[in-house]
Amino acid sequence: MLHGFHATTSFQDCLVTVVDRGEDADTTGAIAGMLAGACYGVAAIPPAWLKKLESNVANEIENQVEALLSLARRAALETTIPGRGLRILCSNPET
Repeated sequence: MLHGFHATTSFQDCLVTVVDRGEDADTTGAIAGMLAGACYGVAAIPPAWLKKLESNVANEIENQVEALLSLARRAALETTIPGRGLRILCSNPET
């Protein structure tokens, strides 16, 4: 899944690459979609894909995005994941 994320340069390419690999495609696609969405932004999601969402699902996604962005804004710009030594850097603290 991470290979698909790092080996592609767009939201759509990332999702198609990851899901086309099969196996646990719904789970890996969901994770890749979250990473690609955070990386490329909502504008990179193909409009045809968004049109297929039921309106109540689209509304819930928008509400969740606002809640997640609020949490992210309160988080530190640099976070270390305990026990892993991984550092996550926020490249754009305004979003």
